[in-house]
Amino acid sequence: MTFRALQLLFPVLVTLHNTEEVIGMPRWTRRSGPWFGGVEPAVFRFAVVVFTVLAFVVTVLSVVSGRMTLWGNLTFGYMIAMLFNALVPHIAVSVVRRTLMPGVITAAALN
Repeated sequence: MTFRALQLLFPVLVTLHNTEEVIGMPRWTRRSGPWFGGVEPAVFRFAVVVFTVLAFVVTVLSVVSGRMTLWGNLTFGYMIAMLFNALVPHIAVSVVRRTLMPGVITAAALN
């Protein structure tokens, strides 16, 4: 897959992943014991919207400015951060706790 295809697909995949998290994360964290404190749904939704919008903004700026620019590098860095986000905490916590952490399905499938 070309970098251009990844650029265009990236914010869509971030949106899918973040949507999965918004649906289940607040309730999941309340049941997760000492692992994660309960998150306030409104605060979590706000943070997710910020990161989703950031994915679109960085991606659009990288498409406009080109691959080997600051924005292209920031987009690639965001992609790598999402890969690590899939591994830890989503996949690691799901394996250790033997339960699906919200976001793990899209994290595993889309990465």
